[in-house]
Amino acid sequence: MVKFKKNQEPKSHKYWFWCGRTLKGKEKVFEKELNLAANLHYIELWADRSPEIKEIKIGLGVFLKAKVVWQEVNLREEPNISSQSLILLKRGEVVEILEKAIKGEKPRSRNEEIISDRWHKVRYKDKIGYVFSQALEIEGESERAIKEKIIRKAKELNFDTYLALAIVKKESNFFPYAVSSREAKGLFQLTPIALKDIKDEFSPYNIFDIEENIEAGLRYLSKLKNIYYLNDSERELKVIAGYFAGPERVEPFIPLSKQNLSKEIERYIEEVLKFKEEFQKDLKSGGINPKVLILGSFLLTVFLVIVGLGIFTKEDLFSRTSNESFSFFRNTSEKIGKFQKSLEADLDNDGKLEKIYIKEESQKVRGITLVNTKLYFKGNLIYKGNGLFSDIRIADFNQDGKKEVIITLLPSNRALTQVFTFEKDQLKLIPILPDNSFQGFFNRYGIKIIDLEGDGIKEIFVPKGWYFTKDCIGKGEIYKFYDGKLIKFLELRESDVWCKNFKG
Repeated sequence: MVKFKKNQEPKSHKYWFWCGRTLKGKEKVFEKELNLAANLHYIELWADRSPEIKEIKIGLGVFLKAKVVWQEVNLREEPNISSQSLILLKRGEVVEILEKAIKGEKPRSRNEEIISDRWHKVRYKDKIGYVFSQALEIEGESERAIKEKIIRKAKELNFDTYLALAIVKKESNFFPYAVSSREAKGLFQLTPIALKDIKDEFSPYNIFDIEENIEAGLRYLSKLKNIYYLNDSERELKVIAGYFAGPERVEPFIPLSKQNLSKEIERYIEEVLKFKEEFQKDLKSGGINPKVLILGSFLLTVFLVIVGLGIFTKEDLFSRTSNESFSFFRNTSEKIGKFQKSLEADLDNDGKLEKIYIKEESQKVRGITLVNTKLYFKGNLIYKGNGLFSDIRIADFNQDGKKEVIITLLPSNRALTQVFTFEKDQLKLIPILPDNSFQGFFNRYGIKIIDLEGDGIKEIFVPKGWYFTKDCIGKGEIYKFYDGKLIKFLELRESDVWCKNFKG
């Protein structure tokens, strides 16, 4: 049976939704929401010579479901408690989510701890209205699912998973639509100041998107850990206090004490540490998705052990080529200033492996800890650079019969990668053109070795900017080895080189 949707307005053009004569040159948008039964349907759009159709958009939406978790809650006409109630919903009843996190009036309740002012627009049977966000649990947003997302992202960003869980527990109790009186939002209760601090690295499009909020929160925590309080003896405590009060109120290298801590900050630290301890115990008892955690911990441990042995390279984690190529990626569990490693590679192309010794040294200058990395070959110091040692790669990358040595250091929160050729027991810096003030690649991510043209001659991919999207798309540059120099060969506006195998 064919059904026609006709214009219900009693006008001369009643068989049309509008006509050019009545529009008088203005634009108009027609929107229609259809709730069709499961079946095969056809949609026909009819237009005469006037008006001209500018754009047609058809969206096929599958709405998220959510269940009521309060004993009862009103479905209201507007997102405020004074608007008319359309129906009283009971615990366990299911609604369709039409729109999330709409700002409205914050309810007052004796039975529930209210930590939000957000409502969801929902459909229940034939009624459309608003339900307060804390009264619903949207599918895929259970506490367990959120914890697993935090754990995965924390491992990816090399941040303490228990501390991350503890902070979210304290900040929002794993409720993704929490909003404080100071407009801190989401799981990590991110403030505009915190977001501004990481805007060059990551800027969430939707602060109430669970994955984006988690990434932003963890990146901010990582910045506190790896920049503000990097060499502080009370590093973890400072990270917690700085996250709560702001790093401007918690200075590095000044010991924490009751004299310089407010009671509020002191209580916050105590509660976060208590939650962290609980999560550590919960892991042992299998409380937080033990399959994900135990398997993830096992794989991470295996990864660190194997990487620490120099079997895997940073750019290709599952391959290594004999003695003609050598890569070593620092084991991140090594303590700063305590790191030292000896390895063997044939640098001088005599067919024999020589020992290379890498040592990291730290010294305090005016209260600031400076770190140097030194490289020794045959007992002689052949390279010294400022920053934590990250990795070293040795191979004849450009097939010119000489070994190149690529060293990456981590000064502050950047990566400085320098490329050398080995001649007469010395490392000679390879110039980078056009003019390069650092005489190396200075960025956030380091570099990746690729074979752009599949000819066995390697090129260097250098990501630019501070953030790659979830699809690993970002800007970058490709440098080629040419006549003893590295020449910028290609600029990429959008590239997936960093995460996938680049084929040109």
